[in-house]
Amino acid sequence: RAHYVLLLSGEQRELGWGPTSPGVEHEAWLQHSRKTKKTKVIVADPRRTELTETMDDHLCIRPGSESYLMMGMLTAIVQRGWTDGQFIRDYTDNFDQLQALVADWSVDEFAERCGIEAAVLSGVALKFARSPMALVHLARNSFQNEAGALGAWAWLVLHAVTANILRP
Repeated sequence: RAHYVLLLSGEQRELGWGPTSPGVEHEAWLQHSRKTKKTKVIVADPRRTELTETMDDHLCIRPGSESYLMMGMLTAIVQRGWTDGQFIRDYTDNFDQLQALVADWSVDEFAERCGIEAAVLSGVALKFARSPMALVHLARNSFQNEAGALGAWAWLVLHAVTANILRP
Protein backbone atom coordinates (compact mmCIF):
# COMPACT_ATOMS: atom_id res chain seq x y z
CA ARG A 1 0.00 0.00 0.00
CA ALA A 2 3.00 2.29 0.17
CA HIS A 3 3.61 5.04 -2.37
CA TYR A 4 7.38 5.12 -1.88
CA VAL A 5 9.44 2.05 -1.00
CA LEU A 6 13.16 1.89 -0.35
CA LEU A 7 14.45 -1.68 -0.49
CA LEU A 8 17.70 -2.30 1.35
CA SER A 9 19.02 -5.00 -0.97
CA GLY A 10 18.51 -5.94 -4.57
CA GLU A 11 18.69 -9.65 -4.00
CA GLN A 12 15.40 -10.46 -2.34
CA ARG A 13 14.95 -13.51 -4.54
CA GLU A 14 18.31 -14.88 -3.44
CA LEU A 15 17.66 -14.05 0.22
CA GLY A 16 14.35 -15.91 0.23
CA TRP A 17 12.16 -12.83 0.60
CA GLY A 18 8.53 -13.86 0.73
CA PRO A 19 6.24 -15.35 0.10
CA THR A 20 4.03 -12.83 1.87
CA SER A 21 1.20 -15.30 1.45
CA PRO A 22 1.32 -18.85 0.11
CA GLY A 23 2.40 -18.84 -3.53
CA VAL A 24 2.84 -15.05 -3.80
CA GLU A 25 6.23 -13.39 -3.72
CA HIS A 26 6.77 -9.95 -2.27
CA GLU A 27 8.22 -8.73 -5.55
CA ALA A 28 4.93 -9.46 -7.32
CA TRP A 29 3.11 -7.24 -4.83
CA LEU A 30 5.60 -4.43 -5.44
CA GLN A 31 5.23 -4.71 -9.21
CA HIS A 32 1.44 -4.70 -8.88
CA SER A 33 1.59 -1.59 -6.68
CA ARG A 34 3.90 0.11 -9.17
CA LYS A 35 1.37 -0.48 -11.93
CA THR A 36 -1.84 0.31 -10.06
CA LYS A 37 -0.75 3.05 -7.62
CA LYS A 38 2.37 4.38 -9.30
CA THR A 39 4.40 3.32 -6.27
CA LYS A 40 8.04 4.31 -6.62
CA VAL A 41 10.48 1.58 -5.61
CA ILE A 42 14.13 2.40 -5.05
CA VAL A 43 16.70 -0.33 -4.41
CA ALA A 44 19.79 0.48 -2.32
CA ASP A 45 22.43 -2.13 -3.09
CA PRO A 46 26.06 -2.14 -4.21
CA ARG A 47 25.27 -4.61 -7.01
CA ARG A 48 23.12 -4.44 -10.07
CA THR A 49 20.67 -7.33 -9.93
CA GLU A 50 17.65 -8.39 -11.92
CA LEU A 51 15.51 -6.63 -9.33
CA THR A 52 17.41 -3.34 -9.53
CA GLU A 53 16.84 -3.36 -13.28
CA THR A 54 13.05 -3.70 -12.90
CA MET A 55 12.49 -1.02 -10.24
CA ASP A 56 12.37 2.77 -10.53
CA ASP A 57 15.84 3.62 -9.30
CA HIS A 58 19.01 2.03 -7.99
CA LEU A 59 21.16 3.62 -5.29
CA CYS A 60 24.55 2.03 -5.73
CA ILE A 61 25.69 2.30 -2.10
CA ARG A 62 28.87 0.86 -0.63
CA PRO A 63 28.60 -2.63 0.86
CA GLY A 64 27.51 -2.46 4.50
CA SER A 65 26.53 1.22 4.43
CA GLU A 66 22.78 0.76 5.00
CA SER A 67 23.05 2.16 8.54
CA TYR A 68 24.68 5.32 7.21
CA LEU A 69 21.96 5.67 4.59
CA MET A 70 19.28 5.53 7.32
CA MET A 71 21.17 8.00 9.51
CA GLY A 72 21.71 10.33 6.57
CA MET A 73 18.03 10.25 5.62
CA LEU A 74 17.00 10.90 9.23
CA THR A 75 19.48 13.75 9.51
CA ALA A 76 18.26 15.39 6.29
CA ILE A 77 14.60 15.06 7.28
CA VAL A 78 15.03 16.45 10.79
CA GLN A 79 17.51 19.22 9.93
CA ARG A 80 15.40 20.46 7.01
CA GLY A 81 12.06 20.25 8.79
CA TRP A 82 10.56 17.58 6.50
CA THR A 83 8.89 15.95 9.49
CA ASP A 84 5.22 15.46 10.31
CA GLY A 85 4.70 18.14 12.95
CA GLN A 86 1.24 17.01 13.98
CA PHE A 87 2.36 13.42 14.60
CA ILE A 88 5.40 14.61 16.54
CA ARG A 89 3.28 17.00 18.62
CA ASP A 90 0.54 14.44 19.35
CA TYR A 91 2.49 11.20 19.74
CA THR A 92 6.11 11.83 20.69
CA ASP A 93 8.15 13.31 23.49
CA ASN A 94 11.55 15.00 23.47
CA PHE A 95 11.72 15.77 19.75
CA ASP A 96 13.94 18.71 20.70
CA GLN A 97 16.52 16.21 21.96
CA LEU A 98 16.49 14.44 18.59
CA GLN A 99 16.96 17.78 16.83
CA ALA A 100 19.93 18.57 19.09
CA LEU A 101 21.44 15.14 18.42
CA VAL A 102 21.26 15.36 14.63
CA ALA A 103 22.38 19.01 14.60
CA ASP A 104 25.96 17.78 14.88
CA TRP A 105 25.57 15.20 12.09
CA SER A 106 26.33 15.87 8.44
CA VAL A 107 24.30 14.61 5.49
CA ASP A 108 27.45 15.06 3.39
CA GLU A 109 29.44 12.74 5.66
CA PHE A 110 26.77 10.03 5.58
CA ALA A 111 26.50 10.31 1.81
CA GLU A 112 30.27 9.96 1.51
CA ARG A 113 30.21 6.84 3.69
CA CYS A 114 27.50 5.43 1.40
CA GLY A 115 29.44 6.35 -1.74
CA ILE A 116 26.65 8.51 -3.16
CA GLU A 117 26.16 12.24 -3.66
CA ALA A 118 24.68 14.22 -0.76
CA ALA A 119 22.04 15.62 -3.13
CA VAL A 120 20.96 12.07 -4.01
CA LEU A 121 20.68 11.08 -0.35
CA SER A 122 18.72 14.27 0.40
CA GLY A 123 16.46 13.65 -2.59
CA VAL A 124 15.58 10.16 -1.40
CA ALA A 125 14.93 11.55 2.09
CA LEU A 126 12.67 14.31 0.73
CA LYS A 127 10.64 11.90 -1.41
CA PHE A 128 10.31 9.54 1.55
CA ALA A 129 9.19 12.36 3.86
CA ARG A 130 6.72 13.85 1.39
CA SER A 131 5.15 10.59 0.26
CA PRO A 132 1.64 9.92 1.60
CA MET A 133 2.83 6.47 2.66
CA ALA A 134 6.47 5.37 2.65
CA LEU A 135 8.58 2.58 4.05
CA VAL A 136 12.09 1.26 4.14
CA HIS A 137 12.03 -2.50 3.70
CA LEU A 138 14.94 -4.23 5.37
CA ALA A 139 16.86 -7.19 4.10
CA ARG A 140 18.07 -9.95 6.37
CA ASN A 141 21.53 -8.40 6.87
CA SER A 142 20.74 -4.69 6.65
CA PHE A 143 22.32 -3.65 9.93
CA GLN A 144 25.14 -6.13 10.40
CA ASN A 145 27.96 -3.61 10.60
CA GLU A 146 29.75 -1.45 13.16
CA ALA A 147 26.89 1.08 13.15
CA GLY A 148 24.11 -1.51 13.03
CA ALA A 149 22.36 -0.60 16.29
CA LEU A 150 22.35 3.10 15.41
CA GLY A 151 21.14 2.26 11.89
CA ALA A 152 18.25 0.21 13.25
CA TRP A 153 17.35 3.04 15.62
CA ALA A 154 17.51 5.56 12.74
CA TRP A 155 15.30 3.28 10.60
CA LEU A 156 12.62 3.24 13.30
CA VAL A 157 12.85 6.96 14.09
CA LEU A 158 12.79 7.80 10.37
CA HIS A 159 9.38 6.11 10.11
CA ALA A 160 8.19 7.88 13.28
CA VAL A 161 9.14 11.48 12.43
CA THR A 162 7.43 11.16 9.04
CA ALA A 163 4.33 9.51 10.63
CA ASN A 164 4.85 6.40 8.51
CA ILE A 165 4.96 4.35 11.69
CA LEU A 166 1.17 4.76 11.90
CA ARG A 167 0.44 3.63 8.39
CA PRO A 168 -0.72 0.05 7.80
